[in-house]
Amino acid sequence: MSRRPPDRDRWDRHVEWLLEQATAIEGIWYRSVTPRFATQNDLLTGEGSRVHGGRWNRPGTAAVYLCDSELLAIEESAATALRGGLPRHRALPRTLVSVECRLQRVADLTDGAMRRRLGVSRDTMLNIDWNAAQLKGELPVTQMLAQFFTESRFEAIIVPSACGPRHRNLVYFPANLESRSIVQIVNPNQLPPFGDA
Repeated sequence: MSRRPPDRDRWDRHVEWLLEQATAIEGIWYRSVTPRFATQNDLLTGEGSRVHGGRWNRPGTAAVYLCDSELLAIEESAATALRGGLPRHRALPRTLVSVECRLQRVADLTDGAMRRRLGVSRDTMLNIDWNAAQLKGELPVTQMLAQFFTESRFEAIIVPSACGPRHRNLVYFPANLESRSIVQIVNPNQLPPFGDA
C-alpha cells in the first residue's frame, strides 16, 4: 500500500496547473447522519471516515462528505447503508443538516479538463469498488487522488455523485482548513452539543 502509484508522477508534474485551477466556493451543502453523531461536536470532524475510510479518503485521513441538495444527502446515506447490507428502512432515522461552506482552495473533479489532466475518467471515479480494494490492502484511485489533493493543501474536492449525473458531492478535509475559510452547521443550537458515546 505504500508503493508510489504510477499516476502520482503525472499528477505531481501538473500540480502547478491544478493549483491555478483551484476555485473558491461559497454556499450551502447538506449532510445526513445517524442521530448518534448528529451533534455539534461530531458532525464536521470526519472522525468516522478517518477510522473506516471512504471512497475519497483512506483510513487515517479525516474527510467530511457533503451533498449539493437535501435529496442527494438522503440518497447517498441510503446507498451507503445498502452497500453495508442494511435495507433502506433499517437505515433510519437520520438527521439532515445544512452546512455553510466558504472555502478558498477547492479542486472540481467534475470538470472534464481537470479529469483529462489527471488521466482519470468519471466512470472510474464512480464505478471503482473502493471498499473491496481497501479490504485487500490496496489504495483505490479515488483515495490516491484525495491523498494527492490533501498533500497539495487543497481544502476540498468536488466530485461526481453516483446517485445522479447532475449531482455533486463536496469532500472537505478538516485538517486543511485555511484561517479565512468557514465550514459551519446552520442552526447548530437545534442540535445537542455532545453525543451519548
